[in-house]
Amino acid sequence: QAEAKLCCALNLDRLCSTVFLNCELARGPKAHLVVNLRRQRSVLKIRPDGEMSMLGWCSAEEARTALKRVARKCLQSGIPVKFKGFKVIAIKWARAYRPTFPVDFLELQRHPDAELRQTGASQPLRILLPCGDIGRRAREASSEG
Repeated sequence: QAEAKLCCALNLDRLCSTVFLNCELARGPKAHLVVNLRRQRSVLKIRPDGEMSMLGWCSAEEARTALKRVARKCLQSGIPVKFKGFKVIAIKWARAYRPTFPVDFLELQRHPDAELRQTGASQPLRILLPCGDIGRRAREASSEG
């Protein structure tokens, strides 16, 4: 899942009728525009405040390119947008992954931002870590020392 901001208010009716072909717009005060991105095999949700979120089967770079392409289409249609705040929220493997390196789960769960989840006794334990913060914190720690 990836997110970005277009930094302006959007008229979703206009976007649905003139900019995007493969989309649907629900009615309601908190409705968002849903665009199917076939090339990335993903679904894009655009909110009236300009926030976009993308969910699908693609790499972080493909997600960034797709969201920039959406911003470019809006700009070409006369909407003054700026592409800001791109971030990858979550990454999941599509199939089982066996790393070629050892993973210390006890060490992972000690991370201050780690979130442990186990929904039931038959479900496996999941350790969730925010992807973007780990690299930033490591760089900050190395620059302090």
